[in-house]
Amino acid sequence: MGTCRRGWLGQRHQSEHYTKMKAKLSLLALIVVCIAQLAYATIPVPHVKNDFRFLRQLGIDVSQLNIMGDKVVLDEHVNYYPLSQEVIPLLDKVRHMDYYINHADGRDGGYSIVGVRDLYDMMLVLYSVEYGDGANIEMGMYDDNGHLCDFLDMGYWSDSRYCNIDDGPESDANISINTHCVFHEDETFTLVVSGEMHPINAEPSESNLMGRITKMVHIGYKNRHFVVEDIKMQYSDPELKMFFPFEDLINLRYSPSSDTKKFTQLNQIIEREDVADDLKDEYSEASYLIVHTLADWLETSTGPLMSWLTYHQDSDNNHLLYFVKDSYKSGVADGAMLKYVVSQMQPNKVKKYATQLFQQWDREIEENNSSE
Repeated sequence: MGTCRRGWLGQRHQSEHYTKMKAKLSLLALIVVCIAQLAYATIPVPHVKNDFRFLRQLGIDVSQLNIMGDKVVLDEHVNYYPLSQEVIPLLDKVRHMDYYINHADGRDGGYSIVGVRDLYDMMLVLYSVEYGDGANIEMGMYDDNGHLCDFLDMGYWSDSRYCNIDDGPESDANISINTHCVFHEDETFTLVVSGEMHPINAEPSESNLMGRITKMVHIGYKNRHFVVEDIKMQYSDPELKMFFPFEDLINLRYSPSSDTKKFTQLNQIIEREDVADDLKDEYSEASYLIVHTLADWLETSTGPLMSWLTYHQDSDNNHLLYFVKDSYKSGVADGAMLKYVVSQMQPNKVKKYATQLFQQWDREIEENNSSE
């Protein structure tokens, strides 16, 4: 399985501690991560006003952009509109582009706009972040002035990958993904991904289908924010559920950047008996998912997450702190970026506490390196 950029859904910088997890997680990652593989059909949308004023003001040639119709699929006909400095005002709030472009050595992956859909009082912009072995798909929601109201990281995607299923119904398989996005009359939309398993070195067909998993994520809006309204899974064989032992953990990755309830939800999941038992394992699946999910949130929801940690620092059941520390010290999270973002905050309790945490963890990393 190709290395993913952002945690179990695409993290390029994975800690060595979790390397042995890759084979076991390959099916899980392919089916869920690849949910963001999209394509485009030019279907007219008469009730959409198609006003791209703020994009024009950034110097973007909107005539070259794909207009997302009511059914969205990514294929060879899609035009990728590459971005350079324009990406800073578009995504700096969640991807800290000013830091990476102007204060660091850049970041892996090039951003392109692959689709836009202008609604009554907001606009959706779909981005592709290209890497050597695939792309990450992200969606931003903007008001008419170009203010980023909300953000969804839709994950890493691929057409087909090899999967070694060491404890599944078969030992080896190819996983092929067929994904599309459907906009409904009320402008909510559903991501639908169907992952099919076929034997290695065999032409995929219905006769040699080893299994099919379908996931449907229904997303709506409220007060210019994304709202995940429902997530459903369908399995061709109940045994396939063994690859999703922590489905609620997996589903948290669809939480938009505006959702602050996700921190408490994750903290409560960590307390659950089955998760607590799994965390005792040296190569725990739950630990892998938690650490990489938090690494993503540390980037896209830096302030809200650090605020949650600050106001729960004296709580006896603040489990997130342990895993945020693990994410930071293992290098899964970008520590330099985090320190820069926190340094730009106005002086307050959150900034003070976050700075103290980073200083403490940096000392522990230095002490550990000097003792080796």
